Amino acid sequence: MLVCLGVMVIGGSLIAFSIFLWLVRDWGAFRAGLYAFVSPVIAVTIGILYAHEPFGWAEASGMGIMLAAAALALAEQSGVQVGQAAS
Repeated sequence: MLVCLGVMVIGGSLIAFSIFLWLVRDWGAFRAGLYAFVSPVIAVTIGILYAHEPFGWAEASGMGIMLAAAALALAEQSGVQVGQAAS
C-alpha cells in the first residue's frame, strides 16, 4: 500500500508538476496550459494499454467534457474584463 502511494506521489505529482513548471518557463504560460489537453489523453491511453481499463461511451463522454472545459479555461476572453466596470 505504501509503495503504491509512493509511486503516485512521486510519479503523478512531483514529476508531472516539474514537467509543467519546465514548460511554463520555456514555453510560456499559455502554451504550457495546453498540457491540460495532453495529460488526460496520455493517462487514459496508458490505463487502456497497461491496466486493461475499459473505455466506452461513458469514458469518451467524460474525456470530451474534460477537454471542452480545458478549452474554455484557455480560451481568450472578449468583452468586459475582470476588474473593469461596465459603462
